[in-house]
Amino acid sequence: LPTGAFQHLDVSFDGQQILFAYCETQTIPVNREQHLERVFSLWSVAPDGRGLRRLTSGPFDDFSPRWLPGGGVVFVSTRRGGYHRCGQGPCRVYTLTLLDAPGAEPRTISWHETQEWDPAVLNDGRLAYTRWDYVDRDAVFYQQLWGARPDGSNVAILYGNHTRNPTGLWEARAVPGSTRIMGTAAAHHAMTAGSVVLFDARAGYDGLEPLERLTPDVPFPESESAVDNGAGGAWGPTSPPAGPLPAAAQRWPGSTYKSPYPLSERLFIASFSYDPLIGEPNRNPPNQYGLYLVDAAGRRELLYRDPNLSSLWAMPIAPRPTPPALPSQLQPTLAAADEGTYFMQDVHRAWPPLPANTPIRALRILQVLPKTTPHANQPYVGLANASPGKQVLGTVPVEADGSAYFRAPARLPLAFQALDAEGRAVQTMRSITYLQPGEQVGCVGCHEQRTEAAPARQ
Repeated sequence: LPTGAFQHLDVSFDGQQILFAYCETQTIPVNREQHLERVFSLWSVAPDGRGLRRLTSGPFDDFSPRWLPGGGVVFVSTRRGGYHRCGQGPCRVYTLTLLDAPGAEPRTISWHETQEWDPAVLNDGRLAYTRWDYVDRDAVFYQQLWGARPDGSNVAILYGNHTRNPTGLWEARAVPGSTRIMGTAAAHHAMTAGSVVLFDARAGYDGLEPLERLTPDVPFPESESAVDNGAGGAWGPTSPPAGPLPAAAQRWPGSTYKSPYPLSERLFIASFSYDPLIGEPNRNPPNQYGLYLVDAAGRRELLYRDPNLSSLWAMPIAPRPTPPALPSQLQPTLAAADEGTYFMQDVHRAWPPLPANTPIRALRILQVLPKTTPHANQPYVGLANASPGKQVLGTVPVEADGSAYFRAPARLPLAFQALDAEGRAVQTMRSITYLQPGEQVGCVGCHEQRTEAAPARQ
C-alpha cells in the first residue's frame, strides 16, 4: 500500500488474518477542513503479508474493525449520515456498521444520533462498545459502555450512563475466560488514553464500585486530574480524589495508558507514555507511546518503542477461543414492514420516581433528528447549547395498569415522553432508542433499574 495511516488492528480468531483501517496520505492536514476527500477503508491481510484485500470503499470513514464469530466484521462508519452536534466541523457522525462477510455491502446497524467507538466481541457473543449519549444533558460526560447483539438489536447500557467519574470508558476488550471487561478510563477533551480498568457487571452498572483500577498510578484524566491543553489552559478536573495521588502519579504527572489488550485479569499488553497527555485543541507527539507488558502489581516491561511513531493496538498473532455466533431474533413479518414493537409493563415503575398521584395516560413518541449542518448551533434549535432537533411522530395510549404496546418505524432514533391526562409531559427520556427491522423490545418501566425483573401478574 502507498504511504498512509494504519490503525485499529484486529487478529482473526484462528490467527490467520489481520484486519486494519487504512487511509492513504502523504502529509498531515493543517486544519480540519483540509483533505476531506481522504477517508479510512477496511483491509485484511495474512500475518506474512500475503493476500492483501480491500473490504470497504466509498466516500466514508470506516475504522475500528473487529472480526465476528460468524466471519463478518463489525466496525464504525460515517455511512449513517449527519454531523457531530457540539463542536466545530465538519465532523461526521460514525456509528456501528456491519459487514456480513468479506465482499458484502456494509450496512448501518446503529441509528444513534452521535458518535460510537471501539466495538468488541464479548465472550458470550454480544458486542460491547462506547456510545456518546448526551440528548438534553451535559456533553462532556457519558461516553460509556453499551452492549448489543451482533445484528445491532437489544441495545442496552452496560456501564456508566449516570456516571461522571470516569468521564468515559473506551477500548473495551473481553478478558479471556472471564465475564469482566478491560478498558481505558479516558478524558472527553483529549484522545483516548488514560487509566486501565476492569469492569465487572456483577458489581453494578454505575459509579466506581464496578471498576477495578489496574493502573492506580494514573488518575482518571479530566475527571480526577487536569489535562493540559497545550495552550496555557486545562480540562478538568471535575471529581478530584480526596486523598494524595500515588507516588508514581506525582513523579510522572499526566502519564497515560492506551489500547490495552488483556491476556488475563492480571496481565495485559498496553501502550504507555511517561509524557503528559495533551488535550484539545493541540496535538500529542507522534512518538509518544511505547509498547509494554503490564501486570496488576504495577510492573511494566518495555516490549518495543519506535523513535518516530507511537506503538498502538497490539495483540498476539495467535488463535484464541471463538465466542458463540448469536442467531438473529428479528421477526420477519415486522422486518418486511420496516417496523418493530415496544412493550412496557408499567410506566409508573420509573427512575427517578414519577410525581406522586400523577397517572400517566399516554406516551409521546419523538424522533431525534440527525444534524445536517457541520458546525455547532448553526442554527440554534433550543435554549441549551448544541441541542438536537426533534419532531413528534405521534402518541400511544397507556393502559390503566401502566402498560403500553405499540409498533414503531425501524431505523430511527426515538425518545419518549410520559404524558398526564392533560397531555403534559411529566418525564422526558434523555437518551434515545431505536429498532432494527423486525425487533421486539420490552422493558419493565420508564427507565427502570436494569437489575430489576418484571413483577409477576395474574
